[in-house]
Amino acid sequence: MPGEFLVIGGGAAGAAAAWRFAVRGAKVVLVAEGVGCSGLYSGALDYAPWELAPVLEQLDRETIAFANALGCWVVSNRRARIATSAGLVRPARGIDNGLLDLEPLAGKCIAVADVDRNDWDAAPLARTLSASSWSRSTKTEFYPVRANAVRESHESRIPAYDFARLHDAPERSDWLARQLSTVSLGADAWLLGPWLGVEENAAARLRSSLKMAIGETTSPPGASAGARFELARDGLLAKVGVSFIRARVESLEVVGSGVRTRITEPEGGTSHRASDAVVLAIGGVAAGGITLDSPEHLPDADEFRLSVAAPIELELDGKPLGAPSSLFGPEFRDGVALLERVGIACQGAEARGHTRLFVAGDARAERPRTMLEAVASGIAAADAALRLRGGG
Repeated sequence: MPGEFLVIGGGAAGAAAAWRFAVRGAKVVLVAEGVGCSGLYSGALDYAPWELAPVLEQLDRETIAFANALGCWVVSNRRARIATSAGLVRPARGIDNGLLDLEPLAGKCIAVADVDRNDWDAAPLARTLSASSWSRSTKTEFYPVRANAVRESHESRIPAYDFARLHDAPERSDWLARQLSTVSLGADAWLLGPWLGVEENAAARLRSSLKMAIGETTSPPGASAGARFELARDGLLAKVGVSFIRARVESLEVVGSGVRTRITEPEGGTSHRASDAVVLAIGGVAAGGITLDSPEHLPDADEFRLSVAAPIELELDGKPLGAPSSLFGPEFRDGVALLERVGIACQGAEARGHTRLFVAGDARAERPRTMLEAVASGIAAADAALRLRGGG
């Protein structure tokens, strides 16, 4: 047997699966072309969709262990509460460590930094946050406070990610702390946009300099929370000895007692890898792991298909998707939410009908598209693959 496992996909599910293989002593290779939806997440960590979640979902020890090992997440035995950039106060099972946890600040006064940024309007944001049911019930106040956080005029219009990167420099972070400390006006905490640095400990350094609570709202796609995850993922996988190949997987097939995978390198070369088993953590429709396009034999119809050529069955609401949804394309009478329900048909962690192919994250049919669900399913897929080999 080849003696290694292959994980396809570098998001939360793929990273968790690769980490689990490694900490259990198995040889593992992770192949990913990009990070997918995990690199675009807001900084909120949920298991079930937050608006449907029970009071406090119990997380398994392995999920908590992965979160702790990653280093950029805060997951504990209590629920966090966060402010979104749209002015919503909502609960979360855990958070990116750059976000401001509002739960310990109930009943306090929180200054919303009024900063010269084209993507930020502190006054209406503070009003909306103060008007939330949680703020009213806890008597928590948000109010705008004028703050100097922009040194040069172009910083007002650069992307949030680039503005955040400025605060990775200790000198810039210390300068921001000095600016905020002079205008705090008795506030108990500061709420800013997603600008408090990307590298490890950037936000913690600012909190230490300011000597008070400070944190971010949620991030828009492509901003600091996703970047922090990517950096933390790379560091964790290197630490546990996972080989990370940045390339595209074109196809895979089960051959005898293993899986043969065809990989296209960024430079255009092609290679093949043999492995004991494969974990597919390629994401769903949003990440491009599942596509919706027209087959050559039916150019006027659309169908869902896997982005990797493989003998795998897709399903929607328990029904197989082996053919176009209709002559005129998929039926969207239930709304575009069906795009989140399409996925690979599974039996447990296995792709249905294939004992050496396992599925994790948004690629699975009928599973919540959340970060902690992705982590848990990645760990479950790795454990199932290890059981196949007798414990790994």
